[in-house]
Amino acid sequence: MFINSVTLENFRLFHDKHEIQFSANAAKPVTIIIAENGAGKTTLLNAVHWAFTGEFTKQFQNSGSVINKYALDEGKKSCSVEVEFSNEKKRYLLRRTFTHGSRDTDLTLHEYDSAGALEPIKSELVKIVIEQFIPKRLASWFFFDGEAIGQLHLNGDPKFRDEIRQTFGFSGLERLIKTLTDIDKDYRREENRLLENDELTDIENKLEKLEREQEDRQRQIVNLTQTISDADNKKSELSSRLSGYAQAEPIQAKRERAERMLKEAKIKRDQKQRLRNDYFTNVVPKTLLKDEINSLVNELNQKEEDQSLPEPFGTKLIEQIKYLQKCICGTRVSPGSKEEQCLDQMMEKAASGQLIQKIFSFRSEIGSYQKEAAEFSSRMDVLTSEIIDCENNIATQEQIINQANLDLSNIRNEEVIAIRKELAQAEDKIRDAEGERGYARSNFDAARLNIANLKARQDVILSQLKRTSHISKERGKVAKLINFVSDEFKRQEQEVLNALNSEISGVLLAYLTKNFTAQVDANTYAVKVFDIDGRLVPLSTGESNLLKFAVIAAIVGMAANRTKLTSVNWISEPIIAPLMFDAPFSVVDSEYRSGITQNLSELASQLIMMFDGDKWNDELATILRSKIGKMYVLVSKAAGLEKSIKKTVEIDGEVLSLNEYGERDETVIKEVHYD
Repeated sequence: MFINSVTLENFRLFHDKHEIQFSANAAKPVTIIIAENGAGKTTLLNAVHWAFTGEFTKQFQNSGSVINKYALDEGKKSCSVEVEFSNEKKRYLLRRTFTHGSRDTDLTLHEYDSAGALEPIKSELVKIVIEQFIPKRLASWFFFDGEAIGQLHLNGDPKFRDEIRQTFGFSGLERLIKTLTDIDKDYRREENRLLENDELTDIENKLEKLEREQEDRQRQIVNLTQTISDADNKKSELSSRLSGYAQAEPIQAKRERAERMLKEAKIKRDQKQRLRNDYFTNVVPKTLLKDEINSLVNELNQKEEDQSLPEPFGTKLIEQIKYLQKCICGTRVSPGSKEEQCLDQMMEKAASGQLIQKIFSFRSEIGSYQKEAAEFSSRMDVLTSEIIDCENNIATQEQIINQANLDLSNIRNEEVIAIRKELAQAEDKIRDAEGERGYARSNFDAARLNIANLKARQDVILSQLKRTSHISKERGKVAKLINFVSDEFKRQEQEVLNALNSEISGVLLAYLTKNFTAQVDANTYAVKVFDIDGRLVPLSTGESNLLKFAVIAAIVGMAANRTKLTSVNWISEPIIAPLMFDAPFSVVDSEYRSGITQNLSELASQLIMMFDGDKWNDELATILRSKIGKMYVLVSKAAGLEKSIKKTVEIDGEVLSLNEYGERDETVIKEVHYD
């Protein structure tokens, strides 16, 4: 999707009509807007956000007063924002209007026909159509207030994960799998009904109960994960405040280091426990059958020893004797004679080719079983030892944290004490929620295994009863489709995660002095950074903000297939939309600005960046020169006498004014012809 133009009419600072056109040229996808604080950059961003969603960003102040005050004085009771945009060779005109005294806004959407005339889209379909272009919950990803970058949390926030998955079109695949699964359930119910089998009926009732409980557990796990994320964010904020107190700073630094190591140790322990549990589940049946396997191997060896003549020579020799009716020793071998019967018995032993092949094939199959069974005890000891090491490390870090808490509690500063109390509450909430979530996940995994076993038993019974073969055939088709979509889904998600890791790491390697790489957790989508030795590392505020911009650029670039390092073979439809940034560098260290600008301009299919006058410089101009298709300044006009305070910006050697004086307080848009 590309935004061609936005028209504002009596919207906030913009009196009467003002139109701004954005570059939709693939070769020059960048539009630059320069203005001083308070001149309308945030207003412009929110105008587009409001047009698509009916809402404003969280940072937009006094969002209730959207009608220009001079327009109201003139008796004009409404304001509007029009957005003309394109999607897959179709053009649309979106218009949202607010009328003074009304609680709701008026929203219309038209599509241009081949002759350029506007055809209205039915009102009941407007929101549905818009949601396909810019889902409401994702709007803030594409119309982004740079000052809010600190509110983007990469620690596994479920909302962040859900939004990323929706951006990449995963939600549609999940709905498809859910729909196919429901169809499969309907076929199973129909088979059960026709067969009138008591065991099948009992299985169906158990499955329905378990699946309802699974949905509840899933919601509980999501809610607890969100609680943990919120409490963790609160804890980070409190820890930052606590670090500001000189007497508490070294203790708090030690505590935070121990907390990071504790979290890393817990993750490692959980991974080892899952590995041990999976290993135990897979190998213990083979271990229980170890004696039977060894006995079978001995039998196979004996069978091979019984072959008295080597193949193929044994079989060929006997066949030659029978054909010539004469043995190599000179004895006659007549058809039906005792000599021929003896040769036939020898043939059974000598004709070993097929048997040996089967023995070889079978031995290959059971050889791995035998090896795994033999190594089971030692491998389990190693895994258990690694888990114990993790537990010891966890205990050590907890001891350091407890001592730091004790040391901090002895600092008799009222503010420090208050922060410590809040911090303890946040930690208690995290600990309790993690305990509940662990219990819920255990129940979820146990129930999932139970469901799988019940379905397997259901399939066995249904396969034995042939009266519903026509339904079974249809259900089989659905099952194949479910497996195909699920496999493709897993393949695409893994490609996406691998691509995210590469793209984000590429930015860190290019623009940080340290050799850091990023990894996105497959379960939570938390973004973690590791040093060259593979150790989890903390980031400074500047590095953290660079990481967040790298994540945004990677996601937008991957969806638009503009990445250089990686590509994804999409089976879902990712959201491709403009990236509109207000004050992108307000919280970014100057050393990272060039890198972020370069990265964003290369990855976004359409990029709109709004700068303060003092943030625009020759370095940025050089980076973006070949990519800029449109450039504007927002000129802030103040009512009253002219003052000596002048705000300017230099563009291509020309000094342009960013503020003027006139009859009213307003903002006007002026295009800059940029070569």
